[in-house]
Amino acid sequence: MGNKRRLLPQLLPLIPPVEGRFVDLFAGTGCVAVNAQAGRKIVNDASPYLTGLLRTIRDTGPNSFVRQVYGLISEYDLDNLNESKFYTLRDRYNTNHDPVALYTLLLFAINSLFRFNSRGEYNAPKAPGPRQYASKLDCLPGYHQALQQTRITGLDYSNIDLNVFTPHDFVYLDPPYENTTAPYNTTWSIEDANRVRGLADRLNQHNIGFGYSNLLTSKNQTNVSLETWAKTHNYTMYRLERNYSNCFKTRKTYPADQEIYVTNRPPHGNNQQNTQKNKEVTP
Repeated sequence: MGNKRRLLPQLLPLIPPVEGRFVDLFAGTGCVAVNAQAGRKIVNDASPYLTGLLRTIRDTGPNSFVRQVYGLISEYDLDNLNESKFYTLRDRYNTNHDPVALYTLLLFAINSLFRFNSRGEYNAPKAPGPRQYASKLDCLPGYHQALQQTRITGLDYSNIDLNVFTPHDFVYLDPPYENTTAPYNTTWSIEDANRVRGLADRLNQHNIGFGYSNLLTSKNQTNVSLETWAKTHNYTMYRLERNYSNCFKTRKTYPADQEIYVTNRPPHGNNQQNTQKNKEVTP
């Protein structure tokens, strides 16, 4: 959840080529960073479970990683609709914290949830019915290759030192959305959101490019403070199209959310608000 993969065809054309470092500060899977045009890339996330998984994918031969995943699927008979084997593997992961086991669990968890409790235990439930995972595993070699040129860090956003950046760098900010209740942002507050927008303002004051993703409208409620912030600072705001065909059934009863991308470095110097779908490109 929160992955930008489906928005990449719209998002990537809005990010200018970066001479210096492309820093994905709330990276998640890092799919934006690995597809961006930049000389150097930094994928950062505060979750040690996630950065540990990304480093394992990067540092393990892709064929070996895939074989290990298929081995766990076979060993725990995860294609069987009996849920008990999934929870047996989950217990094993919570004992030894093997990143390959975590990735395997994500393939079979409901909505591929990346969720941990206060004790640091992975606690997402199994998805009902059979899972289609072969295409995801087929993508791993390319993902592994893209991560080879990527530095992976695990800093909290509040500990970022702006003095390490230059005007040649670009910082992408995709924090949890304060107007949703997704499991990964239950501890995220309005104060956190304002601090991240304050960080974007400081980047702008230092002539450092940034891009900021968020929801403008969710369940018919508009995030007025977000809209006011973007307009007050004369940042460029792009509206992105998104659908929720694969989300929870209760979520489908609402109109589509309005996701936006705000930046101080629009491509080609375009400073006009864009409300149209951008031309799709292959990431």
